[in-house]
Amino acid sequence: MTRNEFIKVFCNVIDLYGEKHYPAVRQNLIYDVVKNLSQDIFTKIVNEIIGNERYAPLLDDFKKYAKPFLAEYNAKFISEIRKNNMCSKCDSFGVICIEKPYLKSTADYAYGCDCLIGKKLYPNFPRLSR
Repeated sequence: MTRNEFIKVFCNVIDLYGEKHYPAVRQNLIYDVVKNLSQDIFTKIVNEIIGNERYAPLLDDFKKYAKPFLAEYNAKFISEIRKNNMCSKCDSFGVICIEKPYLKSTADYAYGCDCLIGKKLYPNFPRLSR
């Protein structure tokens, strides 16, 4: 969804709850949460919010309503990446788990794989130094 499509739909929220609740910074944060969704899905989310929320919804409310749609989007995205990018190091999960000795026991450590999936989905994970 483009920024203009977002604003077009989000105006309904601003009209109902008031402009003072949605400064530009808050609008940007909400847009960051829903930008990967289509305008139709965002319209459904806004309609649900307007129908259910008595007070001006904040970022967490938008996350709550968008969660099922974002989960579906993420599952499709990951599935598509895995189809086209097979990795033998991480079995196309993007993460490599290693058991290392820790004190008198062992601990599991997770590292991001160097494949496309690891770089896209886990950019902040430490990488294995070879």
